[in-house]
Amino acid sequence: MNQSKSDLIVIASAKARPGKEAELKRALLEAAGPTRRQPGCVSFSLYHSAEDPATIIAFERWASALDHEQHL
Repeated sequence: MNQSKSDLIVIASAKARPGKEAELKRALLEAAGPTRRQPGCVSFSLYHSAEDPATIIAFERWASALDHEQHL
């Protein structure tokens, strides 16, 4: 992966409350498409934690910190 000096990498995790795992997964999947289409979004991927199925990890790569700030 060729990362420029202005790239921003974000790794975030979200843990579902008991019984809300499917709801969290659905919400994050719904947000993934629009996030990927935002200006400056280089990549946005979701992963389940191997240790805890209630936890979903997001890996985001943004062209700049400003692009990420505008996303938020």
